[in-house]
Amino acid sequence: MLKNYITIAIRNFIKDRFYSSINVSGLALGIASSLLIVMYVLHELSYDRSHPQVDTKYRVNQTDIWSPDGGVMGSTVLPLAQVLVDEYPEVISALRINTMGTHTVRSVNGEKVFNEPDVLAADSNFFSFFNFPLIEGDPHTALQGINKVVISEEAASKYFGSASPLGKTLYFGKDKIPLEVTGVVAQPVNTHFNFNFLLSIYTNPFVREYEWNWIATQVVTYVELVDGTHERLLEDKFRNIADHHIKPVMRRFNIDFDEF
Repeated sequence: MLKNYITIAIRNFIKDRFYSSINVSGLALGIASSLLIVMYVLHELSYDRSHPQVDTKYRVNQTDIWSPDGGVMGSTVLPLAQVLVDEYPEVISALRINTMGTHTVRSVNGEKVFNEPDVLAADSNFFSFFNFPLIEGDPHTALQGINKVVISEEAASKYFGSASPLGKTLYFGKDKIPLEVTGVVAQPVNTHFNFNFLLSIYTNPFVREYEWNWIATQVVTYVELVDGTHERLLEDKFRNIADHHIKPVMRRFNIDFDEF
C-alpha cells in the first residue's frame, strides 16, 4: 500500500512539476522557518541558565527619583550589598559589579595599546556567584586584593599571543595602573553581560571615593535569596533603606532628599 502511495505521488509530481515544486518549496520553507524560530526561542530562554541557583538570584534596582514617570535604575549605592546581607536574613549573599565603560589598556612594553569597551570590576565572590569557568587561575582568589584582573580568551590572545598571561602585567587607563593578570575566563555567549577585562572592584579608585554616590560609581548589585523567599514581600522591606542609610549620608553631599 505504501509503495502505491509513493508511486502515485511521484507520478503526480512529474505530471505537475511546477505546482508540485511550489508546494514542496513552501513546505520546506515553512519547516525551516519553524526550526529557526524554535532554535531562537530556546537560545533566548537559555540566557543565564548556566549559573548556579539562578532562580534565587536577582538584580537590585532603585527608583529613579529624577524621572517624572517614576522609572527604575539598575545602578545602586556601593554599600547597599553589605546592608542587605547584614540586615535581611532572606539575603544569603550579594555581589557588586562596577560598570567601568571604555578604558585604554597597554602591554608591558607599550607596543600593544587598545581602547577596551568591555571593562567591569567586581567583588571577589564573582566566580562563586556566577558560573564563568576559568581556563587559567584560581576562581576563589583571582579578584582578591587590588590591581588584579581576569581577562577573556580573546584579550589573552591579543596581548600575550600563545603564552600564558598568568602573573603578567597590563597597564590600565590614563594613569597606567599596573594590573596583575590572575585568570583567563571562558565566557558563555548566552549571558546578559560580557566582559574582556574584569578587575577587582577596589582597583577602581573612584569606588571608595564615591561610596554613597551611585551616579559616579555605576555599581550594579545582585543578591541571592533563601529558597522560597517571596521577592515582592522582601522588596517592600527594602523601602526603609533610603531613610535609614542613604539619606543621612547623602546630606553630607548637600543633597536633601526629603522633597522626594
